Amino acid sequence: MKYLEQNLFSCINCNVGKLIVKDEIHVKCENCKKNYSIINSIPRFVDKNNYSNSFGYQWNIFDKTQLDSYTKKNISRSRVYEITKFNKNTDLSNKNMLEAGSGAGRFTEILAETKVNLFTFDFSNAIEANKLNNSGFQNITFFQADILEIPFKDNYFDYVFCLGVIQHTQHPEETFNSLVRKLKPGGTIYIDIYSKKWHTYLWLKYILRPITKRIPREMLFTIVKKLTPLFIPYTKFLKLIFGRKAHRLSPIVEYSDLGFDSKLNIEWSILDTFDMYSPQYDQPQSLSEVKRWFTNLGFKNINIKYGPNGVVGSAIKK
Repeated sequence: MKYLEQNLFSCINCNVGKLIVKDEIHVKCENCKKNYSIINSIPRFVDKNNYSNSFGYQWNIFDKTQLDSYTKKNISRSRVYEITKFNKNTDLSNKNMLEAGSGAGRFTEILAETKVNLFTFDFSNAIEANKLNNSGFQNITFFQADILEIPFKDNYFDYVFCLGVIQHTQHPEETFNSLVRKLKPGGTIYIDIYSKKWHTYLWLKYILRPITKRIPREMLFTIVKKLTPLFIPYTKFLKLIFGRKAHRLSPIVEYSDLGFDSKLNIEWSILDTFDMYSPQYDQPQSLSEVKRWFTNLGFKNINIKYGPNGVVGSAIKK
């Protein structure tokens, strides 16, 4: 609540007014007088129901599954450090960072260790799981918002961080541009997005998704929860033959190669298999397309490459 009291949020209705605390459950725009709810100490700038509901559903079930603090591995930490070049000694005190689409907070806990003023949000109510997991940090502000209507003035943040999100939005390039608007000149943005190659849509996932994304989420989750453990041995066998590409030939994903025990492997497998089939949008992008996004906006120090989770990009805003 301290950041609410400092009037840092901007109204998404009039794009002019700052938000002031009205009472314990509302903030109000000082210009257009629009009210926004505060629920569980989290400001809410979106309707309860939206296309991201499946993510809120999964992250509130698997609220700790992908946290390094839960797995006792450095999977999320390595992913953050690889793209940002941060390390355990990085100190970003007095800098402001926006984390977009933070889910249950697997990256939030790593970013918060840098002492940056971290503003983290999700479109879904997964932000509640994130707050539950990371409320011990005093340098985090949690809020729920649409990535296309981020309630901060433009050119505000020193860093923008967005991994695993852009492909799940309706208009990926528009989403990228929205994030860039909040980044100040001289600031750095970090993103990744599923990669699109000539064979991408031959992946079994994309063959099945036109059906699965229409199945009610509770029913789909029940199906995934029952079938995934049955397919784990089959997928392990495929991985012995085809390596990582085996996931393209299996209806599930599994992570025994990460050194998980059987229980944790099943958790991750169910979570990520549901994550493949449930989102309304899944729009991978080519490396050249992502590079065009950066060059069109005049970024400098552009670094675009393939990473383990798709196309990874970082650059500095002029």
